[in-house]
Amino acid sequence: METNDIREQIKKMVELQAVENEAQQLRSVLDSVEVRLEALDQELKASQLTFDKDSEQTESLKKAYRDLESDTQANLSNIAKCNEKLRAVKTNKEYQSMLKEIDEFTKKNSTTEDLMLEYLEKLDTADLELKEKKQDLAAFEREIEEKKRDISEDASVKESRYTELTDSMETINSEIHADLRKQLDYVKEIVGITALSPVIDAVCQGCHMNIPPQLFNELQRFDKLFFCPNCHRIIYWKED
Repeated sequence: METNDIREQIKKMVELQAVENEAQQLRSVLDSVEVRLEALDQELKASQLTFDKDSEQTESLKKAYRDLESDTQANLSNIAKCNEKLRAVKTNKEYQSMLKEIDEFTKKNSTTEDLMLEYLEKLDTADLELKEKKQDLAAFEREIEEKKRDISEDASVKESRYTELTDSMETINSEIHADLRKQLDYVKEIVGITALSPVIDAVCQGCHMNIPPQLFNELQRFDKLFFCPNCHRIIYWKED
């Protein structure tokens, strides 16, 4: 193979490597899209569960307050019944017993009303906090949706670019001689996608090791493929 031909072939292989590297990076990002979207959904779900728990606690306070209201109404009803009976009592003992019963219901109501005041204060605070948390949750949901939209839009752009790169890879591959492509594929199996490395000042840029002077001289002739004796990549002289 002539010098100009091998030089051009190496350029093609370097170009292919650059395209493959970019494609690999894009593929890695694209493969992580679903995981990233799922992670955002989980964040939102966790926030929703926290809000639901806070909402349930507030509802529990409201139920407890309603139960106290029911107790108060029941005590008032009992007091009213006792007052009705009080009019019908005939002995002092019955009268005193009824007064004691009324007093007990009245004390229960007083205690219950004190509790109701405490619950009202707690409910006022809980309702205010829940309102703020609902607003925070709505804002967080909008933020999550915006992030998901950005990820999806970015993925769409990257998917288009990835398609362009795969097309380029096919084109460039077809322009590389079969025997050279076979050697390139073999090196890729050994060292990975970065199979070619330039040599600058007699140093392989793949492993950063010096190559022998004789090899460096031969490298500049571009009459065949050469391999780094250290990392086994295909090496080529990068001219200034």
